[in-house]
Amino acid sequence: MFYTHGNDYGLTFDALRFRFPGVSFPSNEEISNAELGITSYLPTPLPHYDPMVEGVRELNPVNGAQRWQVFPLPPGEVTANLANAREQLKNAIMAQVQERLDNFAKEKGYDDVNSTSKYQNISDDEIALLPLKERTVIETFRTECRLIAVKTALTWAVLTGVLHDVEQGLRPVPSGYSEIEAELPVLSWE
Repeated sequence: MFYTHGNDYGLTFDALRFRFPGVSFPSNEEISNAELGITSYLPTPLPHYDPMVEGVRELNPVNGAQRWQVFPLPPGEVTANLANAREQLKNAIMAQVQERLDNFAKEKGYDDVNSTSKYQNISDDEIALLPLKERTVIETFRTECRLIAVKTALTWAVLTGVLHDVEQGLRPVPSGYSEIEAELPVLSWE
């Protein structure tokens, strides 16, 4: 139950008690007091609206029921909302691409893609200083990490191209990661 008082509506029972500390209200919260200018009304659900391009506001209740008005947002606000939504989508796609790459690195026991960089540039001279058994392991690490680096670079190159094409209007905005996943390079250890 909500209440109106004068031009204020959407008031709760506690808000009324605060406004009128010296007035005793019934415990069942059914208040209609013309003398104080208070009427009660029932809440209604928000109407369906698109928050990207529309707003909604409460109007004065009619016949004991809450009313809503859906209205178009100003063009500048719509533009800002759409830009924010595109940026959030872009960030979400980029995060999923990074997760895909990190999971690929984890298949071989690395923490993530970034943790592989320390093994990529080990020189043959450095490896030659190691005992034979350790040489093989380090060479394997180096080979795996270089492959991860290549796959990472290829993946980001493809994604950068997709994002560029979207920004230039050459392709529609993807609905999400799943729409571009097939375009990304295959991640395999061969």
